[in-house]
Amino acid sequence: SEATLDAILTASNGDMRKAVTFLQSSHQLSGGQSTIAPETVIDISGQVPAHVLDKLWETMSNNSFDALRVTVTDIMYEGYALAAILSQLHDALIGKPSSVLADIDKALICEKIAEVDMHLVEGASESLQLLDLTAFIMRRLNASAAEVDALTSSTH
Repeated sequence: SEATLDAILTASNGDMRKAVTFLQSSHQLSGGQSTIAPETVIDISGQVPAHVLDKLWETMSNNSFDALRVTVTDIMYEGYALAAILSQLHDALIGKPSSVLADIDKALICEKIAEVDMHLVEGASESLQLLDLTAFIMRRLNASAAEVDALTSSTH
């Protein structure tokens, strides 16, 4: 299906060898069926499903640390690789329009992602690093929203 091809393309990041490997592995996992579900490709590739990241972004936008802590804990219990989470958060971050997140905030968050990656290499706790990063993103998201609201209300 078209969705499966999109999942393979996204997961392989344009690498044909990876695409073929994901396709072969997905076919084997699906028991030789003629159709392969996009979710199978996502599982095989080690990516985090979009609905998980959507929930994380939504929680960060709601500006509730308690809710964020619960969401991060749930994600960690699911066993997703933090490297995949960081990569997909980065890609989603870059795609956010400036009306949602200012470019300076995107730069600060990218710097924070690099710091988290460094701490992980040094042996830091994955769950604490993800919580630290997402709390930072939450503050930047809500600071940007407050600044946009202030600019909008001052022009009226």
